[in-house]
Amino acid sequence: MHRDIKPANLIRNKCDRRIFLIDFGAVKEKINRENIDQNGNSTRTISIGTDGYMPIEQKLGNPKFCSDIYALGIVAIRALTGYSEKLEADEHYNPLWHQHIPTRDKTTTPIC
Repeated sequence: MHRDIKPANLIRNKCDRRIFLIDFGAVKEKINRENIDQNGNSTRTISIGTDGYMPIEQKLGNPKFCSDIYALGIVAIRALTGYSEKLEADEHYNPLWHQHIPTRDKTTTPIC
């Protein structure tokens, strides 16, 4: 697990324009079998990451394998909407990004 995916840790190669992930200082290396619960998630650890990009379970010290996918999703939402402030969250800590989606007319509304 990288645990700190954010725009500052993504660079683009000038030659082929591919994007690479950098800064592996927060990587959670190998997970021992005794550190995995019955659902396949790692057990408690310290909270590492950048606020606004890490999911609530990672903030609480219980990162999951999908935590990096969440962070990548936040990067994509911010890239697509142009919204760079910290997103508010609902009562389940889900980011509220729908109101930041620029729309052209009333027929293009979010479906989720």
